[in-house]
Amino acid sequence: MKYKKYTLLISIVTLFIPIWAFSTELVELKTLLQSALSQTPQVQEAIANYQASKSNVQKAQAGHYPVISLMGTQPLAQEHKYDSNALEKNLHLGVRANMNIYAWGGIEASIDREREKENYYNDHVLLTNENVSDEIGKLYLSVLRNKEILLIINENRQQHQKILNQLQTIVKHDPGRMSELTQVKARILKVDMSYAETERNLLLALKKLSILTGRNLQVDQLIDPFRNTDALTILQTFQDSTPENNLTYQAQLADKNSLQADLVVSSAERKPAINLELNATKDNREVFIRVSWNIFDQVTYYSHSQKEYALSAANARLRKTLLDIKEMSESAAINMTQSERQNKIAIEYIKQQQQVVTNYEKQFVIARRSLIDLLDAYNELASIKTSAVISQNDFRDSTLNYLAVQTKITAWMNQNTFN
Repeated sequence: MKYKKYTLLISIVTLFIPIWAFSTELVELKTLLQSALSQTPQVQEAIANYQASKSNVQKAQAGHYPVISLMGTQPLAQEHKYDSNALEKNLHLGVRANMNIYAWGGIEASIDREREKENYYNDHVLLTNENVSDEIGKLYLSVLRNKEILLIINENRQQHQKILNQLQTIVKHDPGRMSELTQVKARILKVDMSYAETERNLLLALKKLSILTGRNLQVDQLIDPFRNTDALTILQTFQDSTPENNLTYQAQLADKNSLQADLVVSSAERKPAINLELNATKDNREVFIRVSWNIFDQVTYYSHSQKEYALSAANARLRKTLLDIKEMSESAAINMTQSERQNKIAIEYIKQQQQVVTNYEKQFVIARRSLIDLLDAYNELASIKTSAVISQNDFRDSTLNYLAVQTKITAWMNQNTFN
């Protein structure tokens, strides 16, 4: 069968799971992500920013529309060359309208800028989903890793306890072997220390996962999300040969394009402003074209210079993003395939070492093997099993990392069947 490579390891791990654990409702990582993502503050913030960016597009488009104001003028003091220009002393109510008739492409550029920002924030919503999914996934896998290591440690302790029980009986008849009893007790304490440290890591990861997802999760509810897949399947399904399609790259590209449009806006602002203006009161009507040009404005000069440098920096970030995507994708793919290979080797190694332990146990009973030989065999078996668990979990971590780099966690999550 195609996916037999973990059969032995799974049987070793599940052997020590309590019977009641199987009655617990399992929570798949995909299901957990689907239910938790929309509730996370990071995603809600990203959606709010996207909605704000859509409003900014409409705000930029409004630059083509006239601005109409009501005004009231109450003369307090006035002096004119011609008396006919003087205003009466009572309150003058009227309407003022102002509309740009030529902006050197500045308004269109500002619309383009805000549309690119809208694209950026849209990509940012999707990226936030990916990042939060990655964070939840890492905690989920951390719980699984520590849970499975605990099972190996517990098995190792049971083996030591079996020898301890035997020696306690032997010492009653042969006090000279008391030193061996002490050695076993010391080894058990060492195993207990390792158990306590691993259990602490498990509980911390589980608590963080429960808080982040808003669910009171139990250790036995979590299950390997990649149990029915392998590295080749992941690569064939989710590998994108065009890094430019990556969401991270697309977001950086939209950011660069918005800065480029902002530079056009800045250039237009340094040119003459040509506006059509209208003033109307009960006594007067005026329509005129106003041209204004700041011929000396250091603020706009340095602002334009700053935008040029910002665009150069954005271009550099875009190139770096592309390189990072390629490097991290290839690294994750290598880690995934190599961890899978190491796990196969470790499983075969476990078979051989289990036979060694069985032989040593028999030889110890008839005094053909020393206690140290047997304890070392136990430790070697525990070490190999731990290596198998670590390589299996490294495969899971690398798979999640590959999906994260490819920004394909959401695509994996939304697959119709659990893989």
